[in-house]
Amino acid sequence: MKRIGFIDARRMAGFKLEGTVALTGVNIPISDTATPSSGNMRGIHINYTQSGVKTGTAVINPLSIAVTISADVPYIFPFDITVEASADKVHTMIAPINVYLKDVGNNCQHAAVALFGREITNVGIASDSFLWMRNHGAVEATAFLKSTGKATYLIDFGAQDMVVPLSDGSDSVNCSHKLRVRMPDGSTRYFHLFTD
Repeated sequence: MKRIGFIDARRMAGFKLEGTVALTGVNIPISDTATPSSGNMRGIHINYTQSGVKTGTAVINPLSIAVTISADVPYIFPFDITVEASADKVHTMIAPINVYLKDVGNNCQHAAVALFGREITNVGIASDSFLWMRNHGAVEATAFLKSTGKATYLIDFGAQDMVVPLSDGSDSVNCSHKLRVRMPDGSTRYFHLFTD
């Protein structure tokens, strides 16, 4: 059987980006002219079937990107996605990143659709956060966050130490806890959480 688009990993080991202009190590042009009424159109598809038992702290990464920075770089986006739609074409939804978690069984300790980890020594000079949402356009967004479906809590702080953003409430307003937020002018304000 002929393999179409087969890439030999041994031949990819020597790619280098050298010079003073912007370069692309591997470019895969894909032209989709298919007209089906269902199914997924996939430019690159990884079918990873895991059956070998892993123990201890073993991790599987069907798609892994490792970036080591050793020189000044203005912006670093190891995983960059841009979607541009033709004007006035019909779309039910556009989401550059779509993550879907299906049934994980009854023996999973922690289940999360997305996990953001952080282990740094110094915080950002201008700002420092786990998630940054920015509206680049002039058109006002309906909301920065939208949720649908059922959930027990809006936020679950768990048992970890949340002393800084979450603290005991104030007797003056009769609340049990308060959430600390920073305003655009740099001042600190609180969301008060009341008990039933």
